[in-house]
Amino acid sequence: MVLRGQRGRPAGGDVDADAPPRVRKLNRDPATLLHPPPGLQVLFDTVVGDTPWGTEDGVITPLGDGLSRATVRGDQVTQTGPRDLWDTAERIYDAWLGLGRPGLERMGVTVTPEEQFVWLDDPAVPLSYTWK
Repeated sequence: MVLRGQRGRPAGGDVDADAPPRVRKLNRDPATLLHPPPGLQVLFDTVVGDTPWGTEDGVITPLGDGLSRATVRGDQVTQTGPRDLWDTAERIYDAWLGLGRPGLERMGVTVTPEEQFVWLDDPAVPLSYTWK
């Protein structure tokens, strides 16, 4: 699980921050990620980060962490910076679906001086998915 202090570090090694934008077609309707239910929102906030979601001039700019940004225009997403934030959000969404769409009544967050993790159903067992 990615900790807050690890955000901004790309999975699998360093990525050139000046790399050209990565553009691809969307895999799903962006509304599924822009209006997450509370349980999914917990996962987004913990793994992706407390990132702003919004629109600018009809263009959806759902994710940005200061280093990376994902912008949805029409049926395409453009991702810049070291992290593919939209790809990560999609993987979290798919994992959440696979877990049975858990709500807040089944989830929690444990924070200690040594670690931080989200748990499902048992506070002693971290959700141990790789969100790479």
